[in-house]
Parts: sequence; structure tokens; C-alpha cells
Amino acid sequence: MIVSLVIDSVYWKPSIAEIPYSLETLSDHSKHQADAILINERNAHYFSSKPSCGVQLAFQNSSLFLLQVTDAQLVIENYTRYFFSSCRSINHWVGVTGTNGKTTTVYYLEQLLSDHYAVATIGTLGVRIKGEKVKEAFSSNTTLPLLELIKAAKLAVASGCEIILLEASSIGFVEGRLNNIPFSCIVAHEVSHDHLDYHGSFNHYLDVKQQIVQLASCCVVTKPAYLQGLKSKNSLVVLPTSDLHKLNEATAVSCCEFLRLSYTKKKLTSPPGRYEVITIGDVRVVIDFAHTPDALQKLVDSFQGSKTLIIGCGGDRDRAKREVIGQIAEIQCNRVIITMDNPRFEDSLQPLLDIKKGAPSALILADRRAAIWYALTTSKQGDIVIIAGKGNEPFIEYREVKIPYTDRSVIEEWVNQ
Repeated sequence: MIVSLVIDSVYWKPSIAEIPYSLETLSDHSKHQADAILINERNAHYFSSKPSCGVQLAFQNSSLFLLQVTDAQLVIENYTRYFFSSCRSINHWVGVTGTNGKTTTVYYLEQLLSDHYAVATIGTLGVRIKGEKVKEAFSSNTTLPLLELIKAAKLAVASGCEIILLEASSIGFVEGRLNNIPFSCIVAHEVSHDHLDYHGSFNHYLDVKQQIVQLASCCVVTKPAYLQGLKSKNSLVVLPTSDLHKLNEATAVSCCEFLRLSYTKKKLTSPPGRYEVITIGDVRVVIDFAHTPDALQKLVDSFQGSKTLIIGCGGDRDRAKREVIGQIAEIQCNRVIITMDNPRFEDSLQPLLDIKKGAPSALILADRRAAIWYALTTSKQGDIVIIAGKGNEPFIEYREVKIPYTDRSVIEEWVNQ
């Protein structure tokens, strides 16, 4: 049994305080995995030279053992199995999956449970413990890389948390980031068009979501998800509602009741950048993370009146959804402004042109700040300006650079000017 492991400092740089004994790694950063582990003698008995362990003894003297990793994946598998089983203070791991609604459902669960339990959440909003975002740096993945997830769990255990709420993405599952987590329950929302660049087909995407649901013996699923086949041995189905946020709330409450957890009935607030409404005079401005056809459709349907939509799509991501998003915008909104999202390594204009195919009357303003200023400056009394796609993301990702930016700060800048 492997009880301590470091895989490359690119992913995890532990401090001495985090390690109860002497441990170093010899890493090849181009491979993003450790080549060897140097560990002191009193912990060497957890390793074996047997091939099934994934390591072999390469060097030994009176006090030190040098162990060569022969099967990195097996080493990780053994370690995660040990680690998660040792988190005895965590009474419940709850995973939330689905194309949309993961972040909001986790946020609602946190509010419902916080008066009764010490809760940690791991997801798009970062790592939060007892309602506060931790100071430690983590990657921006919806589901953290496995060793970062373990680091977050260690912080939760050290803070006395009893429940961990986790956003469980399809990509995270495929890449093994959910391995060996002892889920008490999986909460599942409907699966809709997204990530087809990664999965290759909608059927594969849906199949992965079904496998995530089966990571726990019980699940709470919305009716649309249940009809898609998302179910486990013991499933509670949440009836649909036209109000997306009421559905998220009902799903969170159902999860508490299904697990027999105490919760406080209260007015729930949406997470930052999710259905966030700002009133500026007679104009309502809405910030939302909607970046899939289904999420965008439900978002614009939530408002009645003259609607201006500012929308973009991320580069190096599912191109098939872009024209569909454009079509929804063209039909549902009075004005459409197509702008930049996260270009990444793709030609920054290509996502805009792809959306334009579905929204031929739309205006293209590549500069996102200029697009928001233009929409607010030209808005009229009673208008609704919807800014979709980034939510509370604190950056624009261009190639390898993350440029500090938020939609909300641009709105505040416009108001102050």
C-alpha cells in the first residue's frame, strides 16, 4: 500500500509541513510524471518490489531507499485508494454532474447544509471551506487534477469538514480524477450538447455521464436526466420545472432529504456570475456562465422584453455548438453582439465567425470590453442586456496567458464613467 506520493512539482508542490516524513521526487517535467521517489526507511515497508505495486527498488543504503516508478497509473491508483479511505472525518462525498447546473447546485447545497455541518466545496468557484475560498492556489479545472483534489481534501480534513461537495465533470471522469472517491450520492442534471470536441460524439458524452452516476449506490436525478438513462441502484427523480434555478434548488433540497441530512430552509442566493442581475437605472443587466445551446436557451427564455445578448465561444473547444448558439441568439434576442470569450490557441476571430453563421444579423465586436460598453451605452429604458459565456471567470485566456478580466468589473467601470 502506497501512503504518500508526489507526482511532479508542476502539479503539486507540497510544503514540509504537509509531509510527515522525508520525501523528494526526481521529475521529468516533459513527461509530467515522477521518475522516482526517495523515501525514508521507516515508510519503505509500504512499498514492494513486486511488479503489481508499480515500483521497484533501484537503490538502498542504511537509511534511504530509491524506488523507480514502473507503472505511474497503478501507483496513483493504489495511493488514492488508501488516501480516500483514510479520510474518516468526511462522512459524505457528494458529486454533482450534468452539462449545466453543477456549480449552482453545489452552491445551493452549501447554503442549505452550512448551519448544521462543516462543508467544503470543490469546483468551478475554486476550493471553498466553510463558505470561504482557500488562499492556496489551485487550477481552474471544473474537476481538479487528482493530486490537487487530494490536496484540497487534506485542507478540508484539517479544517474539520464533514461533507465535501464536488463538481464531477465528464472530462474529469475520463482522465481518472474521480477514481476511488467514496461517493455517498451523485446528483445528476440533464446532458446536452457540449464537449463533443473531447468526446467525439454525444453518445460517448452521455455514456460517461451515466458511468459517473453509477459511482454511488444512490443518486438524485432530474427527470430529463433520468429519461436519458442516468440512474443507479437507488434513484430519486426530481420533477422538472420551467424555472431553471427552482429546479436547481429542488434538486439540492432533494439531495439533503435523500441522504437524511439536516438542512435549513432559507432564501438561496445564486453563485457569482450565475443568473446575476444588476439593475442600472431602468436597464437590467444579466451576467451568466451560459455557454452551451441548452443553457443559453433557458437563460434567454427566463426574461421577457427587449433583449440584447452579448455572446462568444471559447477557442479550441467544441466548434459544432457555435452555429447553434448563433441560431438561438438570432431567434430569441432583439440584438446580438458577438464578442471574444477565451481564444486560447485558436485564431481569435474564428469562434466569432462560426457563431455569425447562425446569427447573420448580429454585430461583431471582438473586444469584449467594447462590446459591453456599446450594449450599455445604446440600451433603452426597459431593456435587458444579457452577457453570457464567462460568468465570474477572472480572466481571458489567450494562448498561454490569462489576462485579468471580469464582465462585472467592465459594467462597474461603465457605471462609474
